[in-house]
Amino acid sequence: SDREIEVFGLLGQSLSTRKIAERLELSVKTIETHQAKLKNKLGLSSMAELIRAAATWTDGGAVLGSGPAGAKSDQSTKET
Repeated sequence: SDREIEVFGLLGQSLSTRKIAERLELSVKTIETHQAKLKNKLGLSSMAELIRAAATWTDGGAVLGSGPAGAKSDQSTKET
């Protein structure tokens, strides 16, 4: 979802769960739910893996191909 991508980006900026909740004016539990859904969608098993993936994605690198829910795609592989 758009909110999951927003949470993912903020994780990539090294914000804590509490800081993300404050910034988005949501509960910590809601942010934890978004994080759990992101881990599931990306096939990750820990918060450390999610944070590492988010940092890579935020820096412009590809995470597991194309980022969460297709948020970023590698256009260089398209044939013209």
